[in-house]
Amino acid sequence: MAQRKSAQAPTREKKRRWLRIALYIGAIICLLLLIAWALLYYYVYQNKKPLIKKINSEVSNQLSGQFAIKDLDVVFWKDFPSVSIRLKEVTLVDSLYVQHKQALFESREIFLKVDLFSILSRKPEIDKISLTEASFHLFTNADGYSNKYVLSPKTKKKLEKQEQKKDFYIQNINLDNCHLLVEDAIKEKRIEAMIYRLDAVVDNTDSSMNIKAPIDAHIGQLGFNLGKGAFLIDQRLKADLELIYHRDSRQLTLPLQPVNVSGEDLRLGLIFRFGDKPANFELEVEDDAILMKKGISFLNAHIAKNFKHIDARDPLAVHVSVKGKLVPKDKPLARVDWSMVNNRLITQYGNIDSATFSGYFFNNYEEGKGYVDANSVICVPKITGLYNGNIPFSGDSIRVHGFTDPHLTANVQSKFQVSALNELLGNSF
Repeated sequence: MAQRKSAQAPTREKKRRWLRIALYIGAIICLLLLIAWALLYYYVYQNKKPLIKKINSEVSNQLSGQFAIKDLDVVFWKDFPSVSIRLKEVTLVDSLYVQHKQALFESREIFLKVDLFSILSRKPEIDKISLTEASFHLFTNADGYSNKYVLSPKTKKKLEKQEQKKDFYIQNINLDNCHLLVEDAIKEKRIEAMIYRLDAVVDNTDSSMNIKAPIDAHIGQLGFNLGKGAFLIDQRLKADLELIYHRDSRQLTLPLQPVNVSGEDLRLGLIFRFGDKPANFELEVEDDAILMKKGISFLNAHIAKNFKHIDARDPLAVHVSVKGKLVPKDKPLARVDWSMVNNRLITQYGNIDSATFSGYFFNNYEEGKGYVDANSVICVPKITGLYNGNIPFSGDSIRVHGFTDPHLTANVQSKFQVSALNELLGNSF
């Protein structure tokens, strides 16, 4: 018994010693945190006015606009145990702001999360930026004046100087209740969205940026040619986006991935080639089962009007492909493929039950004649169904070409008793 007690004594002493070491380490870490907090708070408190002046001057010198911060302070609750510098009432405006009163950027608060250990090394590093109640407004008016120049470096020399410096990247970007508006009176373009929440994590490599960005947003509209209406008017977007930006080619890619638009689960893919001359884009959308009316509600008025007299009872599979150039008045190449099996097609000329067919819309029927209504076509290679519920038919090579002056060609076959026409024609045979 005595031997057992004597054996346990060193074990208890060993545990106590490790506990004391752990407490010492914890105390040192807490002390370092307190020192870092105190240093940052003291530095900002003592140098607030010079800091504001320096930040305003530095950013304004880098860009071709006027940047201003009204106030700043240090907060400990935002990213505890790290600290954040809070910038209050931040604005970025162009030289004619006094005339048009439209700021390119405004934010009630911006939080800059500072790495604590970088403070101790006297080289503070920002690893997260959070924007609250911010607005971005890029515009070009009817006279051709645009505030986009504000985002460009003032001189080529400054740009070269920046490129020689060590790359600086913010790894985390958070947006809360931020409004985005891009409008161009000459291109007849208007894109508007309210970003309720976005949490972007950026992984940088030598050749690319890999971005993961869960987002919850309200899309006001995507108007690329307002003369023909806008896409996705008044829709809610939720997604866990994954994007890749290739620096050498200046290509931004959103690989085909799931997104939810107003409760509808789709797959979306995007490519922007900013390095090409001219810059261009590709859009791809897929859905294995979407109600026709729901899908039409995502389209612009110009396209939707072609489907106003047709509907389907059950969901259908859809694939959309759009390719275009980022230049004024560009008309993109568009193709929409769809298919349905044993569905009910509802039209102003009667209903088709047990409808099984696939088809497509394409706005380049004859190569070289432009992507216009007059050169658009709807094709249905094969269809079977019951017209009016009791007249079986089949068809192939059905084509409607030229929407400004439509031409219909079709090969339709049917075999039925003449009495099947009684209900349709209101007569007895």
